Amino acid sequence: DGAGAAGTLYLDEIKLYAEAGDLITPVAPGTENLVAYYPFDGDILDAAGSHHGTINGGVPTFVDGVQGQGIEFIGNQDITVAYAADLGLNSFTISTWFTS
Repeated sequence: DGAGAAGTLYLDEIKLYAEAGDLITPVAPGTENLVAYYPFDGDILDAAGSHHGTINGGVPTFVDGVQGQGIEFIGNQDITVAYAADLGLNSFTISTWFTS
């Protein structure tokens, strides 16, 4: 929290371009083929099914989000979701909003 914050954020497949990108209007993906949905509104439960998360590294803090609540990670906290066959996807979309 603040200028002295520390932690690890893993990202993959980042592309940087020297030219300005195209502006798009975001569209909600809908619920067709939805496998898991984590709104983080006071818990880490899968609102679409049974892929509930487990918090590692302490008790999570839930804060006001862009829509509903968000989860604040402090230090080495993370969430683990156990493997399930329907999570073994060849392609998928993840949508997230984060701020520092």
